Formats: sequence, structure tokens, C-alpha cells
Amino acid sequence: MNNLWKALLLEAKDKITKNLSVTLSFSDKYQAAEIWTSIELASQYGTDVSSKKNLCQVMIHDSFVIKSDRRNMKRRFKESFLNLDNKLKGHQGLFGEAYNTLIANRRGMPSHRILGISFHYSSCRAVIVYERLMIPSLNQLILDNPQDINSYLLRSFDFFKKSLSYGIFHGDVNVNNIFMCSDSFTGVLIDFELVLALNCDLKKALVLQIATMRNQLLRSLISDADFKELALSYIVVNDEDRELLTLFETYYKEKLSRKERHSKLNIILGVKASPLLLSK
Repeated sequence: MNNLWKALLLEAKDKITKNLSVTLSFSDKYQAAEIWTSIELASQYGTDVSSKKNLCQVMIHDSFVIKSDRRNMKRRFKESFLNLDNKLKGHQGLFGEAYNTLIANRRGMPSHRILGISFHYSSCRAVIVYERLMIPSLNQLILDNPQDINSYLLRSFDFFKKSLSYGIFHGDVNVNNIFMCSDSFTGVLIDFELVLALNCDLKKALVLQIATMRNQLLRSLISDADFKELALSYIVVNDEDRELLTLFETYYKEKLSRKERHSKLNIILGVKASPLLLSK
């Protein structure tokens, strides 16, 4: 574990000894008490912008975005308490998302800024407070300007090039997790629960990042065939890029098999090449 994770654990555990409910501030602007107040105000007066299938509830109030567990982590992870030392299960739930987002923020990656987190040790419930973004999601941009969908998607591909240069692979780049200015190539990624440390060729990483966009939400905006044509026109620029075509077609699926998921992870993490790819 790196120093940031250790510091986060020590601070959390120190406060846990005094109170089972802990609120941490990661902001110079807001104290822990103010973070807790923003959570309370959002629960009373906030606007719910959650999707029905999401495991988390997302509320917007004033300049804050409040993200909280809908399902108790005891049920999600089958733990009787928040086991912060369990390396086998990684950084769990919203606590893990907070950690991942802190890493992205500190590296300067274009990501939404985390202000604080509050969690209860025994109930395993957590709430994250983010700074509200004042630019639209890629989904909203496309819905408002459907005639410009290809332009927006190509700009999102360019944005991925920049975001991957920070050494982080985002595992859920759906059109609701990408926020972009309508008149520039500036963007921000949100929802860092599913991220990996990037340790592979950036061209391959970009192909996998674009392929990861495929889901039902994207299909409601553009057909699979049209998106594939657009993506490949961007990826395959010359004959040297032909091998990237195989990579894209292998992982451009809404649902990967277990073997495909493992081989994709191995590529991103820089582990020995997957037999699945070598056979293509």
C-alpha cells in the first residue's frame, strides 16, 4: 500500500477509536463539520439524480454532489465491518472510490474533486462529497445536439488520450461518467470506483478505453455498427495500427466472458500477453 492509503487508514482508525461514525475532509476550504453539514442538507433539500440501477444514490445540492451507498456494504461485500486492511478485496466500496479519486486529483488527472467522506465502521455505510461540476455530461451534450454526436465522440477519444497519460485506466467510461465543455476538448471523468494502474502501451490502452464505452446507454444514442465504424476510423490510421483492430474487436462487447475480462486486465496491468489475443 502506498503512503496516501496508509495515511488515510491511520486517520480513519484514529477517529474510529473515538466514534464509530467518521467524517474526513480532503479540502482546504471545508472542515469535517462542514462536510457533514453538506450531507445533511442534501438529504433534506437535494435533487436526486441517481439512475435506478445504480448501487449508489447521488444527490445534488448547492455546489456539492453527495454520493451514498444504497445497499449496505455488508450485503455488497459480505463483510461484518469495513475491513480496510483486506488486500485481497482491494479498496472496498465508496471508501475505495474516495482513495482512487484522491490519487487522480493529486496526479492532476482531469477528475471531479473530492471534498470529503463520511462512513460508519460497523454498518459499512459511506457517503462521499464531491465538488459539483458546472459542465454537462457527454450524454447530455449528445441528447441536446444529436446532429453533432460523431464530433462529440471523437473529442471524447482525444480526451481519453490525455487522461490515460496520467497512468490511470478508468473501467467505466460510459457517457454519463464523462463531462465535457461544449466548445472545447476540455473534459472531466467521474466515478473512480473501477480504475486500474496503467502499465501498457498507450495506444493499446486507448483502444481498450474506447471499447469500454460500449453499453446500453451508448446504444440508445448510436448503433453498435456506427460507433464501431467511427472508433476504427480514429484508431486505425495506417497499416501499423492494424493489430489494434483485432484488439478492439476482441473487447468491443457489452459483456465480456470471465476469460476475456482477465485477459483485458492483464493487458492493462502489463502482465504477460493473454493467450486469447495471441490466438487471433
